[in-house]
Amino acid sequence: MSRRICLAAFLLTLSFSSGSVFAAPPALVGTVKGIELLPQSILGSALFIFEYKGTLDGKQRTGLGWMAVKHTALPPGLGETAEITEGEGAIFIGFTRLAVDVNSGLLTLTDLKDPDVFDDEFSVELDVNISRRGETATHVFTGLLDHEPFPPTIIGSLGP
Repeated sequence: MSRRICLAAFLLTLSFSSGSVFAAPPALVGTVKGIELLPQSILGSALFIFEYKGTLDGKQRTGLGWMAVKHTALPPGLGETAEITEGEGAIFIGFTRLAVDVNSGLLTLTDLKDPDVFDDEFSVELDVNISRRGETATHVFTGLLDHEPFPPTIIGSLGP
């Protein structure tokens, strides 16, 4: 009888502790490094795949993700901006799926490089909601989108 009570108490403790771990919104702090698979002109959204390295809820983690974003017309002049108007994606860390929804963002032209070729460089600021099991937290991505060499690369940091 005492074994059953100990086992029941142990299982009850596990159920409370594992549930409370995921009761809080996700907190990510780390780096994102990836490539642009397709531009908005082909797909209707710019499609990116990336690797995430950093922490999730204070624990060191690595994951993979994708994002599809829509933006206004790209700016022709240095320092000019395009708005990121919408987007969605996901980050997969182990067996955890984190949904990503874009709130807003900006692409700022920082380097024209060769004016005769589309090899431009943009700074990226992106405000996103990241959700896990109904709990959501706002995060900010700041980075650099470089269109040369091919394929275009994106690298930056993600945090609350």
